[in-house]
Amino acid sequence: MRSDASAEAPDAGQNHRQQPTDRPLSTEGTPSMQSDQRLVWWSWADIVKYAHQLGIPNFQRGAVWGVANRTALLESMFEQSPCGSFVLWQPADDGDPRRHGVPVLPPSFGEDTAPMWLVDGQQRTRAMLDTYRQLFAVPSSDGWSLVRDEDIASLRSLDPVELDGGMRPVASDDGDGGEDRELRYWGAVLPAMRQFDASGENYFADRSESRGVRRGTMFRRISPTARVQRDGQGKTKRLPPGVPGTLPLALLIAPTGVFNDRRQRQQAAQLLADLRSDQPDFDALDNLLPWGPLFVTGHAYEMMGSGAPVPMRWADVHRRAADADVGFMISRLVGLVTDDKWQPVFNQFGDMLIGGRFAVGWLPMSDVSAAIDAYVRINRAGIRVRQEEQALALLSRAYPHLLDELAEFIRVRDGDLSLEDGRSLLVHESDRHMGFAVWMRAVTRYSALALLGTTACGWLGTTAIEKDTFRYRLGRIGPGETKAGTKTWARLDYADPGELVRECSARVTRALTLVDSVMSRELQFDHRMARPSMWALTPLIDLLYRVPEPAFKEIEHDAGFRAAVARLLHWALLAPYLDQADLRRLISDIHDVPNTYVEEPLPPWSLNDEEWRGELRGALSRYQSTLLDLWRARDATYSERRGEQPALLTGDLSHDFTELGVRAFRADVHESRSLQHPAVGWLYAIERLGGAREFQWEAQYEGYRESSGRTGIPTPASPHRDEALLRRPDRGEQQLYPEKQHIVPFDYARRIANKGGTRATASPANAIGNLTWLSQRQNGLDGFSNRWAVMDNERDHENLVARGMLWQSSQQEGSTAALELYGGLRDAVIEGRIADVTEEFDEFCRTRGDWMVHQMREWLEQPLPDRAAWWLGGTAESA
Repeated sequence: MRSDASAEAPDAGQNHRQQPTDRPLSTEGTPSMQSDQRLVWWSWADIVKYAHQLGIPNFQRGAVWGVANRTALLESMFEQSPCGSFVLWQPADDGDPRRHGVPVLPPSFGEDTAPMWLVDGQQRTRAMLDTYRQLFAVPSSDGWSLVRDEDIASLRSLDPVELDGGMRPVASDDGDGGEDRELRYWGAVLPAMRQFDASGENYFADRSESRGVRRGTMFRRISPTARVQRDGQGKTKRLPPGVPGTLPLALLIAPTGVFNDRRQRQQAAQLLADLRSDQPDFDALDNLLPWGPLFVTGHAYEMMGSGAPVPMRWADVHRRAADADVGFMISRLVGLVTDDKWQPVFNQFGDMLIGGRFAVGWLPMSDVSAAIDAYVRINRAGIRVRQEEQALALLSRAYPHLLDELAEFIRVRDGDLSLEDGRSLLVHESDRHMGFAVWMRAVTRYSALALLGTTACGWLGTTAIEKDTFRYRLGRIGPGETKAGTKTWARLDYADPGELVRECSARVTRALTLVDSVMSRELQFDHRMARPSMWALTPLIDLLYRVPEPAFKEIEHDAGFRAAVARLLHWALLAPYLDQADLRRLISDIHDVPNTYVEEPLPPWSLNDEEWRGELRGALSRYQSTLLDLWRARDATYSERRGEQPALLTGDLSHDFTELGVRAFRADVHESRSLQHPAVGWLYAIERLGGAREFQWEAQYEGYRESSGRTGIPTPASPHRDEALLRRPDRGEQQLYPEKQHIVPFDYARRIANKGGTRATASPANAIGNLTWLSQRQNGLDGFSNRWAVMDNERDHENLVARGMLWQSSQQEGSTAALELYGGLRDAVIEGRIADVTEEFDEFCRTRGDWMVHQMREWLEQPLPDRAAWWLGGTAESA
């Protein structure tokens, strides 16, 4: 984007606690903004200022927030909280950038306007722009307005392009239609604000709403009411008032408002004091405080009927001054304009308009596909407070540095922690990333075990935070706790709750780092998104709670222990899903907790080498026995349903787990028709175990030239020469990121199978036998995308073996290899015989599926080192 007015962009370091008068609000000319890649903060005023440049890209959803979300946003702005982010995008192509969507302000962008496309934040943007427009819709009649004209004008001065006339209509945010919606205005109900009840002030006495558990929101869309209503026959009736103590929001945030100007406040104080005199200056009061009668009585009009409504004036209020309620509210208003202790509250209102609340950042300049990808990633997660976030809030009260512990875990897990990582610690992500959610669940779990011992053994995940016992006992940790309260503590000398939570968070970091490391190295799952469900890892993570801290330093570097843990995890990840009842049984058996209810501590094991080793071996042995028992029962049930014989078990744990694991994996491979199936993750590990790398680049370039573009990849300006191994890339190597890809291109595979479906749904074209893992650069639009790969057996033999392309459909001599079947499918499609090769496609998928099952068996049957066998209960080596 090109602009010469970048200096007008808010500074990244601006103080969003500044007073309302610290910054000029008028704007000369039309503002613009460069696509500065730095993070900056925008205020509400900045959103208005740049509104003419903002656009909604074609791939964005068009939803607009209703009043509930807007109200919550306004409250956050008042509380000076950050209110979300805007992600802006600039197209990389040379075409007219305005073709990518529609402007926030119709009808079109100006000729010299370079759009700023909202990839994220369009609902906040439109909500704030529409709310800004609604500020001007205040009750008025015959030259009277609830908010002074000069206050409205100071707000309008923010808008250099007449936003009020340019906003596109939005759906009714209140659920009401017709003219009633036009009569509503935004108001702030002061009696609903906790600030006026702080320190026992009770400023609005029994009119206060702020102490109620179900208090109303301070910001409301209000319909002005009249004290008296006259019908068509001339009859009158009195109407109930609105909430006294309400002020128009436009007044509170306007730079020229009375609460933002000391001189006007002094004038208002004098005029209100003169109300008790014989000759009050009603005209001056009506001019300076036209909203005063509404604040005092709850009515905006004295009378409303068939004609124009009659505004309530200060003279009407004065006639009712003897009324106790009216007199009390007048005294409240006097206090607001005379007592300086309330000025910080009104400064906060003014700061809503100019304080930096919205973090604004840019996507790297890119084409539309990258912007769409970013949009999908950003909006994949729902907007709700998760249990893990509630647990963080609770445990952070006990230990305020808990987020620092989380950052340390991410640093240890990944080897470093960038500023960007630090800002996204609480990101909604898959549990397979082993990030915040998994860490927080484990910290909650460890804290419950350390505090309540066997009592908490059945509380999985973050369940503890829902238990009154846990919350109560956590708050009582300290020297003053009773003997009955300390009998389940992991150790008796906890000084405070923070000490327990800190200790448990450190244990979790060690445990999860070890499990993540074993998953990455020994089990080949360095690419976390390829991993099966993390649910199966829960028992082992729970077991590691008992390992004493000094022992961790030994076992995390013990090759034998790591191999034992890898084999145990291998079995657990292949096992059928464990429901909560089975998982509780497994965990209880690991900790050797009796079935009857007992209240005993579950401390880490003894520091004595012989004792903790024996305890750890015993726990691992119980883990295997119970897991096998659960799995055997589940296998018998499944076999009966399918009319098959159960797996033949011998009593040898390694043999039995291998047979059950291969049997389960074979069923998964047979059923896998989706890119999201867990077996597809195992395919990554199997290919990586075999040493898979990118397909030979030179073969792709030659194949493209020789086939006139039917196969291979066109030679780019900077050709790739080295084939990278399949792996999770280091930071800065995004082009090597592993991605799933169809071997027979999806568009052709779908037509061969003659079945519907997409890449994201179940389809025969997505059969696991037709899938492999490729680097992002070889899988993208400049790579294979929807092209046929050239598989050169002479130059790329080892890679083809690692990907199962040389596996034969049967072990009989002369049977067809997957590579030959692939070549036949490719030739048939190129020749237009796509309907004739359905059976060949099925055989190709079946052949590679059989190869995967064979590889899994070989992997499971690999002999364990003696030291690993000892950890799992063998006798190859004594302690």
